[in-house]
Amino acid sequence: MSNRLKYFTISVTKGCGVADQINQWSGFYKLGLSLGYKYVHTPLRNYRSSNKIYNFLAINNYFFFKRILFVWLLKVLRYTVVDLELNDELLKAHNVYTFQELQSFVKDYISEQSSLINKSLLIRFKVTGRRKFLSLIQLQIPNFLDGLDLRSIYFRSRRINPRRSRFVEDKLKLLVHIRQGDTALIETPWQTFLPIKRPKSLQFTEVKDLNDPRFNYFIRVNEFYDFIKKFTSGFEDDIFSMVISSDGFERAFQKIYRNINRLNWSSEQIEAIKESESLYNDKSFHIFKKFKHSVCLIGENDENLFDLIHSSLMADIIVVSTQQRMLPTLIANYYDLDNPVIMILLYKAEKLTNHQETLSLHKDKLERLSLHKDKAQLIHVNLNHYDIEDVVSRVKNYLREISKLT
Repeated sequence: MSNRLKYFTISVTKGCGVADQINQWSGFYKLGLSLGYKYVHTPLRNYRSSNKIYNFLAINNYFFFKRILFVWLLKVLRYTVVDLELNDELLKAHNVYTFQELQSFVKDYISEQSSLINKSLLIRFKVTGRRKFLSLIQLQIPNFLDGLDLRSIYFRSRRINPRRSRFVEDKLKLLVHIRQGDTALIETPWQTFLPIKRPKSLQFTEVKDLNDPRFNYFIRVNEFYDFIKKFTSGFEDDIFSMVISSDGFERAFQKIYRNINRLNWSSEQIEAIKESESLYNDKSFHIFKKFKHSVCLIGENDENLFDLIHSSLMADIIVVSTQQRMLPTLIANYYDLDNPVIMILLYKAEKLTNHQETLSLHKDKLERLSLHKDKAQLIHVNLNHYDIEDVVSRVKNYLREISKLT
């Protein structure tokens, strides 16, 4: 293969969340290196969560000078950009089902383009549809082939631009992340419940009974609290420093207002729901203030997001639900192989017969993000059927192994 074919860059989908973008970038980065190509950085941007997120994560800054060098070199070589847009449907149509077949497909495509264009090529990887194919890469290449250490890059950046830890020193650091936002279930002032996103069959349909099995997957804020209370009670008093983070309910209310015509509400009810919004976050999360040494970061803004990221990379224990992908994706790429974090993943499976199937699906999703036991000690907890003493015992045993608990 000629030297002019050994350059690639990545264009992540602009409108998606941080977790999705990081997974795209990580997957294509590993794929490009596995083919022997040289990486040219296209600065990452996110317009959904924060346009400053990748500067804070230090990815853009790390590749800045390398980008200048490669762009200069490519100009000297006179290059042409070739877009390679991948999605599940395209790959299925070409009978691509394995990582090796994916590599061959890319090589053949590039060889064809090279025969048509008598210039150096800069291959620009893009996702243009469903993207389960990325798991083929993550399963085959869990760690970066060139030894790229995003975690060290991040903490070097913090030496230049320090960030205060929200944890108390000399305590076990416990991070609880509770995603709500546009996936929330809103309780109205007249004691009905409004699903914002799922299940689709009940989206923006008021219901009175949360015992409906279609709501079984949903974990409410008070259920997080109940678990954390039981969990921390299994340890000595005053041992934890806790950060509780959530995007809150602002996006949920925005979605309600955009779909207000779908709801058969009176003007009085609309006014009541608007009045309830101002106090909804505080009403939902105030119970966490009962914990000693706890800090609540509620709402979507840059500072809360940066504190969440910083806390996740400093935490000893992280508690999330299996609905949430941001922190598992972050840890899968900003991992510490010498000191893996403990990640407790909460989920619900109503019937014991469904438990193994549900658990298997959750574990498979994490593997497809390249989050495995070398990067995090994963503990799945079915909130409908669990033994808190067993959960506490497993966490204590691991903390003793790494000398963080006597």
